[in-house]
Order: sequence, then C-alpha cells, then structure tokens
Amino acid sequence: KGTATGNLFISAATLQTTDPKYCATGCNDHPFIQLPLNSEWTHYTLQWADLKQAGWGTPVPFDTSTLEYLQFSFLTNTAFDLYLDELNFY
Repeated sequence: KGTATGNLFISAATLQTTDPKYCATGCNDHPFIQLPLNSEWTHYTLQWADLKQAGWGTPVPFDTSTLEYLQFSFLTNTAFDLYLDELNFY
C-alpha cells in the first residue's frame, strides 16, 4: 500500500542490463512491471516472466542468476510513502 496515486514500477537489474560488456550503449533497460498503487493493502503475485524490458535498450534474456538488485520507483515529482510486507522470492 502507499500514499501516492498512480503506479509503482518494480525493476530487476541484472548483469546483462547494467554492465556495458553486455548492453553496450543501451544499458539500464531493466525488465520491469508497472502496478497500480492504492491506500489499501493489496496482494500481488508476480512471476519473473511478468517483467519485460521497455525496448529502448539492448534486448537481453532475463536471467535471475545474474540479478543485482530490485528497484522500486515512481514517476518524477511523486510524493509517496510506500509500505511493503511479506516479500517472498521463489
């Protein structure tokens, strides 16, 4: 849940989307998903396959074994409080 209106973006940065050795000049097009944010607790079940690149960077296969970090973000100039609970990874 959160106080912002709009969407939460969850990105999964991998070695292939961050290291210029793999992505050349099209780095940081991390696979992501966009979720609506509201003030009530909402349960989401996501699969890694649900995350897709935007398409402006170097296309690379999504490999969870090279996952470097997850990024939670909003559009520019969005005031927010974000609450996450019970994250599970399978």
